[in-house]
Amino acid sequence: MSQGSKIQDQVHTVQPGENLISIAKAYYGPKYAAHWITLYNLNRNVIGENPDLIQSGMELVIPDISEFL
Repeated sequence: MSQGSKIQDQVHTVQPGENLISIAKAYYGPKYAAHWITLYNLNRNVIGENPDLIQSGMELVIPDISEFL
């Protein structure tokens, strides 16, 4: 990747049956499922105080973490 270029963050609309771990796996791969906490911390204002209570229809920002992997 050239210096100065950055992959844009994405927005994910939560679907029925999803949780932060399944979303992290979908975007980052099973090896990086622990990044659910990154998703939670970035989206705490949408999710609220309990990361287990995400709801269908919530729009979550999915950050590009490739530079950290």
